[in-house]
Amino acid sequence: MNLNHVSLIFSFAVIPLFSMEKPITNRPYAICSTHLNGQEIAMNVYDPTWTHLHQAASRGNIPELQKLIQEKKEAGQTIDPQDRFDQSPAWWAAKSNKPGALELLLQNGASIYLNDKWGRNVVSLVANSTQQLRDIVKKAQQGNK
Repeated sequence: MNLNHVSLIFSFAVIPLFSMEKPITNRPYAICSTHLNGQEIAMNVYDPTWTHLHQAASRGNIPELQKLIQEKKEAGQTIDPQDRFDQSPAWWAAKSNKPGALELLLQNGASIYLNDKWGRNVVSLVANSTQQLRDIVKKAQQGNK
């Protein structure tokens, strides 16, 4: 088995799931992990609907996130772009347990109420998460009243 590429094969198409090779473009890649024979493997997963905001938020890269938020604000663009599953950068910060990234996004106007395709939003994600994430979302909820 070639572990450099893993794909789903359907009767009508081959859909690449991930590549362990280096990205060939500067497009954002999601970092996922899985286990193979008891070893954790990190993977770069290409998703054409992911933005650099999604990537920075999911990794907790605060300096990059600050720069991107500033660029979006100056261009009059949203900091809540949604990927193909309708998941926003704030959603990914919450899902990835990146409190600094989540707080920065919320301080800059990101929504905690955008639902993904399955009806999950930042509020529902943090309900069973760390106290730190719950406190950040509670503060954002109080600010929206």
